[in-house]
Formats: sequence, structure tokens, C-alpha cells
Amino acid sequence: MKFKARDYQKECLAEISKTVQASEKRALVVMAPGLGKTITSAFAIKDFFAGREFGRVLMLCHSEKILRQSKAKYQDFFGEEYSYGMYVNNDKATHQTDFLFATFQTMKENRKDFPRDAFSYIVVDEAHHSKALTYFPTIRYFKPKFLLGLTATPDRLDGQKIEEIYGEPVYELGFIEAECRGLLAECDYELVLDDLSQDDIDRYLDSDEKLSINQLNNTIFAPKRDEEIVRLIKKYSTEQEDPKTMIFCKGIEHARRIAKLMGDEATLVHNGQSSSTNDIALDAFREGKIRTIVSVQMLNEGIDVPDANMIVFLRNTVSPGVFYQQLGRGVRPAPGKKKVKVLDFVGNCERIQTVLELKQEIDDFRIQTPVEKTYTHGDGEADSHEKFTLNIATPEFKSWMVDIVEVLGRVKHVHIWTREEILTIMRKRIADGKDVSVGALDMDPGSPCAATCARIFGSFNTMLEELGIAKRGPKTDERLVLEYYRACQEASQWLSSTDIGQNKSLSTYSTYKKRFGSMENLKQAVVDLYGIEGCECLNNTDDKRVCKIQVQYDKYEELLREYYEASLDAGHWLSFREIAGHRNLALTRTYRRYIGSCPELQQRAKDRYGDFCN
Repeated sequence: MKFKARDYQKECLAEISKTVQASEKRALVVMAPGLGKTITSAFAIKDFFAGREFGRVLMLCHSEKILRQSKAKYQDFFGEEYSYGMYVNNDKATHQTDFLFATFQTMKENRKDFPRDAFSYIVVDEAHHSKALTYFPTIRYFKPKFLLGLTATPDRLDGQKIEEIYGEPVYELGFIEAECRGLLAECDYELVLDDLSQDDIDRYLDSDEKLSINQLNNTIFAPKRDEEIVRLIKKYSTEQEDPKTMIFCKGIEHARRIAKLMGDEATLVHNGQSSSTNDIALDAFREGKIRTIVSVQMLNEGIDVPDANMIVFLRNTVSPGVFYQQLGRGVRPAPGKKKVKVLDFVGNCERIQTVLELKQEIDDFRIQTPVEKTYTHGDGEADSHEKFTLNIATPEFKSWMVDIVEVLGRVKHVHIWTREEILTIMRKRIADGKDVSVGALDMDPGSPCAATCARIFGSFNTMLEELGIAKRGPKTDERLVLEYYRACQEASQWLSSTDIGQNKSLSTYSTYKKRFGSMENLKQAVVDLYGIEGCECLNNTDDKRVCKIQVQYDKYEELLREYYEASLDAGHWLSFREIAGHRNLALTRTYRRYIGSCPELQQRAKDRYGDFCN
């Protein structure tokens, strides 16, 4: 057989098989980047239909590029005796195929063209996106015999849990365990610290002054010039055998500057240029015609270049998931690949903390897990070398060295915060009558900053909810739908506009009218989110339609998320002028309609996801 499952894949397949045998209809697999989730899913499909009549298979993903790569792998795995089709934008298979590969975006608008039981087996790749309101109704719509979710990063920035869709993971093999088992490339991680202010550090270390993380960042870190960064990248690349480099930048303009300074050896990919231009650049990089690729948030997922052996971070990521996705681009094993060199031009204490925690977790895993148990699977190399080495060094042009670990140790609250600690501190602040807003926390050296809270809880507002504090700002469309749905359940019928006006637990009818336009649209939103079966206790529920018009009831949340991601790419909160010139964002009048002014938009995004601009 052309494909042979590796031992860890056999472990995963055994757990999926147990789930199927227990008559469960869903499973979630969490597997680090580079370990072959797509091929694992192909084995799982093969096992599922062994002894069964073959049924249609649907793969869903948010990315067309990932789907086309998956289609090629499935064709190679299953062979040409099966038929394969795409369902993306205008490329929609006109005939029934055994395997259909569809983006959520295209399927969302066309899902009702398919019977709900059209597919026996559904695979959702990059399943951490599943809770997005633009994607969730599609997953809810279909009723397969088995649903398999695949992801390397199950945690979402907004704190929503995909386990509500797929159940708890049946198999987990994260980055740390995979690295320790020798399943990933050896990682040589270099923290290339920005030009530090020695005078400020000395003054701080010699005093009892207390600083917040933000104050410390602004005090001791001075941004390095792009020319110096490129000089250091080129210097380190000479130490790497046959370097093939990925550079992650803060924004498009930053990426253009870096690519220009890198010269002819570099190419550029970002969402500000056409897909065909990006595809040409990526193909040239894969084929080795170009040795360096400079990116803005476009290499996180689904880009498979195993021989890439150098990763350069020129941006700080708020999300640990994004950090691991980007790191995962380099640790993929490949023939002849000895190690990946990581250069992290960090200018943020929390990023240093993240890397130090990663190193500590790897060390702890290796200590707690006996070597003979760690390497009994026949996949990894012998335990003859360190799998993850961390080097901390200051730039060459400085004559002094700074012990950044000691600097962090002097900051009272720079340590591994736990949820329990943060909740205890926040409850005490509330009891003392102190403010728990983003600005108040960032100015208080005795409290975790807002970015830390957002990182640990998934979002700042998730923490506020756990504290029993209502979310600030208008309710999202999803929350309005939820409260209406619950009220209808209690009444065992659809509530009318008059009923809403008389129910003190609901928002005013004018709020629903403004968001959804009509009661029919509101009911349609409920059915799309909770499914026909979820509305069986309500009268007037028709399996075909509750109303004629399907509404974009999730527009508020979708706009907010897309605005946040675009701002994160740019490295600053976008203005309306920048939104107007951004090819992947909605019109400014759409943002005004659903959210309000630009300051309101920025504040909503900060409240929802945390402020990455410190």
C-alpha cells in the first residue's frame, strides 16, 4: 500500500474507531501542525466504510487553498476509482461526486440545495473556526453518519468552545509532546532582543519601583531599525544549511519594506494583492526558486512547505494559537532537514514570557515522562539531542548583555497567571469598588494587564462574564437570538412582537426590529442557529422554511472579527479610511450601520478580543 499510518496516527485512528463503535456520531482530533491530519482523516474514512456501503464524503474548510491541497492528497490516497469535486465560488461540481471539497463561505449560501443527509461522512479541517457564526449554521444543517473535526489549535480568540460541536477531543498530540517524541524537527529558538535601554533597566533593577507590563515594555524596549533586522536575518541564515526562510511581519507596509531590503532573494504574500499573485509567489517558494517569503498573516494555516527551515517573527501575536500555527510552519519534518532556526525579534515582555513558558513546559514534559515511554512509538529519533533549545542574546552592536529573565523576575506580576488567580484579583477589585476596565488594569502594576486576561480567558469579555459582569456595549446578534430562543422555549411557542414587549427579560422589540428587520427574519435566525430539531417544541415550524428571507443575523460579530484580524495584520487599529481601502473588509457604511463610529468600532474590538496595541 502506498500510504502507511505512522504509529501516532494508529493511536489516533484507534480512538476514532472506539468512538464509532460506541455509536457516537462525532469526534474531535487535536494534532500539532506537520503531523499529517489530512492523511489521518483519509485513513479514518477508509476504516469507517470498511464493511459498509460507501457514502458521499464532504470536507469543509474556510480556505480554498487548504481544500485544494486536501483534494490532491485524497486523490492520491483513494485513487481514481472515486470521483472528486470542488465547491468553491464559481468552481462548483455540477455532478454528484464521491468526495466534495467545499468552503464554508460558498456552502453557507447554497447548503439548502443539498438534502440534510446528502453526506455520510463530513470532515471539518481547521475546525477551530467552526464556532464562527458564518460557519456554524452549515455544520448544524447537515446530518452525516459521522462528523470529524481536525485542528492543531482548538482555542479561539473569542473564547467559544468547539467542543460543544464535536465533543471533547478523542485524541490530542500537541506541539510539546510531539516535539519531545521527536515527531517534529529539532527547534533552535533564538530570542533576538530589541535594542534595550540599559540605563532604564539599571535604574529599575536598583530601585523598588513597580511597573506594569505595558510600562516596562515602553521603558526598556526600543524598536530596531528594519535595516538592522535584515542584517541579522542574513547573518543568521549563513549559519543554516541551505536556508529556506519564512518571515512574519506586522503589516503590509512593513512586509514591503522588509522584502525590499531582503532583495531579489525574497517574495511577498499578503491579502492586499491578488490570489494569483500570491499563488505564484508561494509556488516559487515551494519549488525553491525563491528562498525567502515575507508574509502578513497568510502562512498560518494550510501552507505545506516541509523543507522550510528558518522562521522569523517580526510581530508579536496576541493569540497563543496563532503563535503555534506560525511556529508550526517550520517544525514540519522533511528528508534531510536537521533543524529549524527560529529568530524572534521580540519587543514585548509577554512574548518573552510565552516563549519561556514553552521552554519550561517542554523541560517539564521530558522530566515527567520517562524516555523509554516517550519513544516507544517508533516515530521519533533517538533521544540523543535536545529537541528544543532556547538562546537569549542581545544584538551584536551592543557591548553589554542583559539578563532579561532577571528583568522579568523583578516585575511583580510577570509570572504564569492562572485563571483562578485572575478571578480572585478581579473579585477583590470589584469588592473594593475598583474599576476592572481595560485601561484601569493596564495602569495597575498589581494586576494582570488586559492582554493577559484576554489570552488566558480567550477574550476580555469572557472573563467579565465569568465574574458575572454584563458585557459592555450592545448585545451581539447571537446573544439576541439566544435570549429570544430561550424565551420561546419557556413559552413553548414563537413569541410575537407584542409578547416581546411584555417580556421584561428580553430586549425591547425596537432592538430586534433594528437588528433583524422583521419577526420572520428573527425566527429564521433561530432556525439557522439551532436547527429545525431545536425548534420542534415551537409551533408553526416548517421543515422547509420558517420564513422566506434568510438574514445575516451574525453580521455584527462577523464584522467585528474581520476588523480585529485585519487590524492585527496591520499592527494597529484601522481607521475608516484604511477600511475603505482594504480589499477584504466591508464598506465603511456597513460598519457604521451595524456598529457605529470608528472609535466605537475600535472599543468593541478591544472589549471583545483585547487590545494588542500596547
